[in-house]
Amino acid sequence: MKESCSPTKQERNPMRAIVIDSESKGLKDGCNKTRTAHAELRNPKISVFNNFPKPSVGPTDILISVRACGVCGSDAAMVSTDDTGAVLYPFMMSSFIVPGHEFAGIVVDMGKNVKKYWPDLYLGDPVTAQCVLNCGFCISCKIGEFDHCANGDEIGFTKNGGMAEFCVVDMRHVWSLQPLVYVNEFLQADIFLAGSLVEPHAGVFKAISESRFQPGDNVLVIGLGPIGLSAINVFRALGAGSIVCCDPSERRRHIARTLGASFVFDPLCLQIYEEAMGATLGSGTKIVFEASGLAERNWTEIRRLLEEGPHGSQLIFFGQSKIDLTVNPQPFIQKYVSFSGSHGHTKVWNRIINLFAARRINPLPMITQTISIDEVPSVLPSMAHDKTQGKITITNFEGVKDATRV
Repeated sequence: MKESCSPTKQERNPMRAIVIDSESKGLKDGCNKTRTAHAELRNPKISVFNNFPKPSVGPTDILISVRACGVCGSDAAMVSTDDTGAVLYPFMMSSFIVPGHEFAGIVVDMGKNVKKYWPDLYLGDPVTAQCVLNCGFCISCKIGEFDHCANGDEIGFTKNGGMAEFCVVDMRHVWSLQPLVYVNEFLQADIFLAGSLVEPHAGVFKAISESRFQPGDNVLVIGLGPIGLSAINVFRALGAGSIVCCDPSERRRHIARTLGASFVFDPLCLQIYEEAMGATLGSGTKIVFEASGLAERNWTEIRRLLEEGPHGSQLIFFGQSKIDLTVNPQPFIQKYVSFSGSHGHTKVWNRIINLFAARRINPLPMITQTISIDEVPSVLPSMAHDKTQGKITITNFEGVKDATRV
C-alpha cells in the first residue's frame, strides 16, 4: 500500500485530515519512521489539512470513509513534549503522520483482488480496522505472534490513520461491523461510534484473557480513563465477581457506575487497600488491573493487596508507568503472586464485535464528547492535563457545526 506523506500539485481528490509534523534527528535521509519517537522526534506541530491527498487503493486495499475516530491518550502523547522539546510518545511513530487508530466507517472503494478473498463485502458496509499491521514473514508472524512483528507498522503512528475523511487499509486488517446492524440499541450512527471503540476493548480483552482471571473472581481497576472503563466492560462480560474501581474524577466514577462497576471510590480520599478489602468482605481481589499509568503513586497499596489477597493474585500492567518499582520476591515464592503486561490486540477483534452484537457490552456510555476535525488541534493537547473525560470521539469531518458534549 502506498501513501503520500505530503500533498503535491499533481495529487487528485484532496481530503481533510489532521497532521502531526515533527522535527526529526538521527533519522536517515528518506526515512521518517522511528521505533523510538521520544529519542528522535521533537517539537511536534498539529494542524488541519484541507487538501491532503486522498489515499490510493492497491489490489487488496479497502478505502474507508471514516465516520467516527476515537482520540486516545497515545495521540495526546504524540503532540506533547518534555522540557527539551522531545516527543513524549516513546514508541513507533513517523515524523509526518495522520494520527487516529480507533476508527470506523463505510467501505467506499476496494482493490481488484478484494472480492476474490472477501466475496460478501460490499460498498457501503460498515467496517473497522485494527492498527497493528504485521508483515506476515518474520518469525513472530510465523508463530502467530502478530503483535510482536519485527517489521510491522501501525495505523495512526507510522501509516496514515483515521483522523481524516478517508483511510486505506489492507483487507487483512479490516473487520466487518455488519453484526452490529441488527442490534436494536445501536442506531446507524451508533454503529460507527461502537466500531471506533473496538480497539481499546480488544487491547484490554487480550490482557485479561491471557491472565489468571476466572469467572467469579473479584477484580480491582485502578484508573478510569477509556482503558479502565473498557476493563469494566470486559470483566463484566467475562463474568467477574465484584468489580472495584477507583479514580479521582467524579465524572469518570459516574461512568463506571453506569457501566456496572460494583464499588467505586476516590483514591485521593480513601485507601485503596482498605476499600478493596471492604468491598469484597475481606476476601480481596484476585486481579489488579493498573490502567492509571501511575502505579508508583499507589505502589504500597497495590503491593499490600497482592501480598495479603487471594493465593495466586495477579497484577496486570496496562498503564504506561515509567518509574522503577521495588518488589519483594517473597509473595511470588510463597503465594504465587504474578505480574503481567500486555501490548497489542490482534486475534481478538472478532470476539469484541461479537460481545457488542450479543449485547454483553454496550460501549457507548464511555463517550463523553463528540467533536469536529477542526477542534482536534485544541482538544488533543488539552488531554495531557484534563483527566476527567471518558472517550472523546471525532464524528464530524466537515466542520464544527455538529460538535456536541454529552
